Amino acid sequence: MIKPSDVDLLGNMEWHGEFFPPGNVEERFLGHLTYSASGGISLAFSILGDDVPSINGILHGVLSTGDPVTLFRREGGLDPGLGFTNGILSRSGTASFWGLCVGAHFDAEPSSDQYDFTLSGLDEFIVPNGATEHAVWSPEPLINAPMPGGVLQLINAGQGQPVMSPDSVFINLNKNALDALNTRFGEVRALFPKDLFFVKKAMHYVLRLKYDEASPLQEALRRLIDIGALFALLVRFPVHPRRIQFSVDPGIGTKVQVYVFLSEYLEEGTVRLALAKRSHHLMPITVNNAHLEQLVPVWLAEAVNHGVLVSGLQHRTGWRTRQETHGAVVLYATQIEGIHVEEHGPKGQKYAYPIEKYASSVLVDLLKKRLCANTLAAVAEGISDIRNEIAHVGKPAKLLKKLTSSDLSDIALCLELIVVGYVLRKLGVATPVVMQYQEGFAPD
Repeated sequence: MIKPSDVDLLGNMEWHGEFFPPGNVEERFLGHLTYSASGGISLAFSILGDDVPSINGILHGVLSTGDPVTLFRREGGLDPGLGFTNGILSRSGTASFWGLCVGAHFDAEPSSDQYDFTLSGLDEFIVPNGATEHAVWSPEPLINAPMPGGVLQLINAGQGQPVMSPDSVFINLNKNALDALNTRFGEVRALFPKDLFFVKKAMHYVLRLKYDEASPLQEALRRLIDIGALFALLVRFPVHPRRIQFSVDPGIGTKVQVYVFLSEYLEEGTVRLALAKRSHHLMPITVNNAHLEQLVPVWLAEAVNHGVLVSGLQHRTGWRTRQETHGAVVLYATQIEGIHVEEHGPKGQKYAYPIEKYASSVLVDLLKKRLCANTLAAVAEGISDIRNEIAHVGKPAKLLKKLTSSDLSDIALCLELIVVGYVLRKLGVATPVVMQYQEGFAPD
């Protein structure tokens, strides 16, 4: 059986098993199922003869681990190739799927009123590395953030070990002190004979989508992706799910956990950044000043307006080609123009107004230095010239010729941080926190 510790959506997994259309186990065939964050979900298979099962978007299977699985495909069948070797006719191929549920068979897209998931870097966003050992366990949600149709909760999760006596947990060279602790513990257990006491062995944090009514899996996944994008915005590195699960009642007297795999097709560089260790102490925004209960409902209403921005954050690889840097400059310069339009800024200040309002002094000084500008007006003019030289074919590249790749990269990052600062303040993040964020991620 697959355990929670076996599941990591930023890792690689593979299984062998038998697969068949729902309700047609007699049409089963062998297959090799693989999952990776970069390659998604694929099934390599081989079928004897020329009779290919019709799957109609859903395929059942049983893995060699004994786990039942359901594979989801948007359209089309298996589409195998034809082979004829030594007189044996076979059909084989590889099929891709958008989703995989491990733990149950579903004849249609499943629904649930509760989905639990973990995100890369979530624990460090909440407490410094190692501090979960000292954090107080809470049986109640640590955060209840309203969302359409329900609530997003932050909860404790982990493992515990039953404690029968303190001397099985604590070490004290003073025998009298340990005896006194054992005695008091025995008195407490006598007062609460039905209660078990556990010592915390491991603890981590889980986010929970709790709906008022059952929500389809794909709708929950879209919500989950939007929430991951919010965290990416707050910490400014890719944030992706590491485990997604929900429970079902198959009528056997106990609920079954179902683990969800999703094909995201991330670049390997993005996966590396998502898994990189970060320091809680170096994060300008953490759970302590993010105020998620206020941010989440605002973000879920705004996320659709910032898809391009968060896509860039969620798919960063750690480096850009000069072509990509040119694209970033045009993109963020255009978004800064959009801020001016949205806020009805003063005429003739489509760059100066947003920069003055949403850029920290560190970003302004960096832009002045890279553009050899002495005033904010000169900075605005320089950005306008660069954008036009990149975007308009045939326009002489006067300023671009003076800038190194490093200069242009720094300018692109400054413009990006200005746009991010605007979004964060729109969400309700305090201005001093946004300024600290911009200065913390500004180029050296």
